Amino acid sequence: MSAENKHDTLIRDKIIHVLSIFSRISPSMLQVGIGPALPRALWNPIIEELIEEGIVQQETKVCNTPSGRSQNYKILSLTPKGMELAGTISDCRAA
Repeated sequence: MSAENKHDTLIRDKIIHVLSIFSRISPSMLQVGIGPALPRALWNPIIEELIEEGIVQQETKVCNTPSGRSQNYKILSLTPKGMELAGTISDCRAA
């Protein structure tokens, strides 16, 4: 496996791990979860692949804010297939 593939696999695993802990989050919050040192330009194509593979789903909500502004929100979450995969990537238990 090339170094680039290993790096992509690590990013992919980090995304799935974060989404297994925080079940519904925005891409901005995912950025915090996987680490602010990792630029969105590196992980965004991987999110797109995960969506195409049916591991992650993206939902868009349009809401009116209390100030009356219309705001679009993207929400990322794992599909059942993604939750199954998450169990093979990391081991999380209640403390």
